[in-house]
Amino acid sequence: MKRRAVVFISCCSLFLGVLLASVFTAVCVLLETYFFAAAVASFAAAVLFCRFSLPLYKGEREGVRGPKAGCAKTSVILLWSAFLCLGIWRFTVSLPVDSPAAVWRYNGKELALEATVAGEPVDKPKGQSFVLGKLDKEGPLKGRIAVSAERWPEYEYGQRLKVVCELETPAMIEDFDYGTYLAVQGVYSTCYRPKVEVLGDDDSWSISFWRPIVVVRQVFRRAVERGLDEPEAGLFKAFILGDKAVISEELSDKFRQSGLSHIVAISGTHITLLSGMLFFLLLAVGLSRRQAFYAVLPLLVFYVLLAGVPPSAVRAGFMGFLVLLAFHVGRLNRLDHSLILSAAVMLLINPKLLVFDIGFQLSFAAVLGMIYLYPVIDRFFERCHRDRSKAVKYISQMLALTLAAQVLTTPILFWHFRQISLVAPLANLFAVWIAPFIMGLGLLAAALSVLMPSWSQLWFLPAGLCLKYLILVAKFFSGFFWAYWSVGK
Repeated sequence: MKRRAVVFISCCSLFLGVLLASVFTAVCVLLETYFFAAAVASFAAAVLFCRFSLPLYKGEREGVRGPKAGCAKTSVILLWSAFLCLGIWRFTVSLPVDSPAAVWRYNGKELALEATVAGEPVDKPKGQSFVLGKLDKEGPLKGRIAVSAERWPEYEYGQRLKVVCELETPAMIEDFDYGTYLAVQGVYSTCYRPKVEVLGDDDSWSISFWRPIVVVRQVFRRAVERGLDEPEAGLFKAFILGDKAVISEELSDKFRQSGLSHIVAISGTHITLLSGMLFFLLLAVGLSRRQAFYAVLPLLVFYVLLAGVPPSAVRAGFMGFLVLLAFHVGRLNRLDHSLILSAAVMLLINPKLLVFDIGFQLSFAAVLGMIYLYPVIDRFFERCHRDRSKAVKYISQMLALTLAAQVLTTPILFWHFRQISLVAPLANLFAVWIAPFIMGLGLLAAALSVLMPSWSQLWFLPAGLCLKYLILVAKFFSGFFWAYWSVGK
């Protein structure tokens, strides 16, 4: 077994550990310490066995048998066991700790406290929402609170507030599991229509670090609003910044019914294509591979920060970095291993993503479908049309790509939303190709709009036409009476 396979299966063992801990949570919490000890012991034993063995892949290649090859196999099995226990332990320690200082213990009671606006406020049609952190009620409290406040006055990131409100446990909102959505962010308490008094600004280092990024996001929003009208402006802000709340419910339904909701989300496919385009553009103007890599990398990091560092943007940025690194060293990137490695890193940071984050599940399912199912479907189309013209080949490849993604994402969508889009393969065939152009043209237009704001509508004209086309496709395909199938709606 080669080293790449060992890494691949080790990451899968980590996923399995997280999944098992989410199913058997009560038992795993009781044995939390034992799983940590088992992970450490297994790692130590794997290292110890490695010192007395040849690398397994070398032993198999050279036909080695006996104690050394056996030690290598034992060390690999111990490594997998270590990652399995690590996944279980990491999920259990991510759960809220029951202590007198836990803010969620006050759910159902009125609470007066001081807190910091720890997330950028999101404007909504009937108000604004934000997250409170760094809580203080005659002593620090552990946890965060999701707040829904009146539309005015507007609050800002990093403000220190005095808040009086009744805390509530997050509940279902129609068919949306709001509690699960907030749990991914470590939030277990909500507050509606609080009494708020602004005390000043929080000048801690973390707030000072993120405040310029928030300011840049606000400048970007204003540039988009100058250059685009609704609904194109709201759609583009959702596309780039992840501000889905600004899209009308009617338009969101159109995208969901036509199977195009994933295009509005921040996507690893978009980032990868854009990074590759920039990389080869810099090569074309005379830069070396090394220079092009170091020129594109800061832009990639800046975009992830601009998007607010949500899981989707981190995942997309990590995938884009691995592709850039492959271009830099001149070797083709194994996308499946890059995908699994990025998933493992993200689950070590936040293990709740695997079970509770729908976007995480859909993104990885779509890419896995593209990796493993696309070649099979494309070969089938090729056998059906052996003498394909270039146009037929392009259409069949796009259809194969969308079908491959839909095969694995459809069960997840049906499980969460009880709805299946029957026109999704055709709709994606007409829509997927436009996404990189929307991102590239839109980001360029935003930069020019900041420098020359009076010409904003001119700069955004190409991106605006692409967005109009995308909306037209969503409305057209969702208009068929058989466009989607719902259960329990």
